[in-house]
Amino acid sequence: MPLSRILDQLGDGNPQLYRELRSRVQLYKVVFVAGMAFFVQLSLCLFFARQISVQAHRYSRYVSWDGLGNWMVRWQLWSWDLFVVLSGIQVLMLFGLGTYLLVSDFIREKRRGTLDFIRFSPRSRQNILIGKILGVPILLYLFSGLMVPLHCASGLAAKLPLSVVLGFDIVLLVSCTLFYGMALFLTQVASDWGRNPSSIQH
Repeated sequence: MPLSRILDQLGDGNPQLYRELRSRVQLYKVVFVAGMAFFVQLSLCLFFARQISVQAHRYSRYVSWDGLGNWMVRWQLWSWDLFVVLSGIQVLMLFGLGTYLLVSDFIREKRRGTLDFIRFSPRSRQNILIGKILGVPILLYLFSGLMVPLHCASGLAAKLPLSVVLGFDIVLLVSCTLFYGMALFLTQVASDWGRNPSSIQH
């Protein structure tokens, strides 16, 4: 199914989401984000692979030695550290950059006056909020989603249960949704207070 038809179907259910996706889901942006996700994961794998080079890192934490000079790679620890780093990147990207994108988009629409136009649309505020939360950081969701296979693989290699690995991703998404909603709410309150501080005091 063509991408334009998918967007049109989304527009029937949530025009705000359609509006956000229409302005952000473009081929060159998708290719760039996919390339960045691949580059970050490749760089991490090469970095961690270098840590088990016996010649360069005889005392690497990922290499254990016995009294006879024989060595073996501690793959479980190696995979665990990779899993932790990937988890940290996802948290920082979604919470930090995602919040910045939503707040900056809100402020930009406020300055342009398009926010008031959106409010007077026949759609509910919940519908508009969902459209914003799902649409504005869509490229971040793509970036994070492309990291899921390596994230899951490293977690399983570290002997973590699949339920724990997938549970982390689910909790992260739910937490982001709540955090984004709170960030937009506080931005709205701060904007209203800046426009009419006397109304807040009384």
